[in-house]
Amino acid sequence: MHRLRRQESGGFGLIEAMLAALVVALGMMSLVRLQEQFFYSNKNSLIYTEALRFAQEKLEAVRSAASQADLQNLGSGQDSCDPQQTGSFCAGLHLALQRSWGLSPCANPLPCQKIVSKVSWQTVRGVTQDVVLSSYISGIAPIQAGVLLSKAASP
Repeated sequence: MHRLRRQESGGFGLIEAMLAALVVALGMMSLVRLQEQFFYSNKNSLIYTEALRFAQEKLEAVRSAASQADLQNLGSGQDSCDPQQTGSFCAGLHLALQRSWGLSPCANPLPCQKIVSKVSWQTVRGVTQDVVLSSYISGIAPIQAGVLLSKAASP
């Protein structure tokens, strides 16, 4: 009698090939999602950095006031950075930054004022983000802003 021998196949079956294709497809989709998150995170970092620069720009303008009259003229207000405006540093962001600032008296007995600069924007996902910077300005000579505060802090 002849026994029937089972022949072993040397390749993959259709089910194994489909499972391998499914695993590769899931891996590729995960990589695409990861890359999307990376680009979103990178864009947010860029916007945050530009918002900090925009807020810092106003603080420096107020801190460089040469007199009390100049300081009061710069005292409070709001403006925006328009991405459509040529030469604007927010042109590459493709969104508008809104900036507001204000002066208030210091909470200590020293003759100084506190300036707060706030920049707001709305992300692509519709979430409002803010950057707030503050600084103190000498009430005697604004251009020497930190001198009075450092002398008061030293023993």
